Parts: sequence; structure tokens; C-alpha cells
Amino acid sequence: MITKAKAKKLAQEALFLEYGFQPTLKDIKNIEFSDCAMDYEIIMWFEVNHNGYEFSSVIDEDGDIYTGEGTIFKEKNNKSWK
Repeated sequence: MITKAKAKKLAQEALFLEYGFQPTLKDIKNIEFSDCAMDYEIIMWFEVNHNGYEFSSVIDEDGDIYTGEGTIFKEKNNKSWK
């Protein structure tokens, strides 16, 4: 299980790598995890400055999570997952 603190750090890193900005950890809010994710993947939704994002990636056998290109995208309507 991923803690919310770890999830915020993943979100921060993915936003920087994909969009070039790195919000503070306190600006990453309303983190929710998918109940449908398998043991080897993570799917989560969160908000930064009222914008919704989805992060989806795999967890390798060492427990590392890829945060590079293609793992995060901005939700068109962040209310869709609430």
C-alpha cells in the first residue's frame, strides 16, 4: 500500500517530468486511489490548484514506481472522479 505522503511525492515528480512544474506537497490535495488497480500498478487521482490529474503507473519487483512520460494527465473535468 502506498501512503499519501509517498503518493504526493510521486505526483510532484510526475508533474515535473511531464509538465515542467513542481507544486509544493501541501498543494497536492484530495488524493484518491483506484480500488481496481492490481498489486503491480498504481492508479490515483488528485488536485493541484483546483485542477484534477490522474496518475497511472506500474510498480516493479523492487517496489520502484515509474513517474516518467505518459504516467500523468490533466483531467478535463476533475469532478468526474469524485
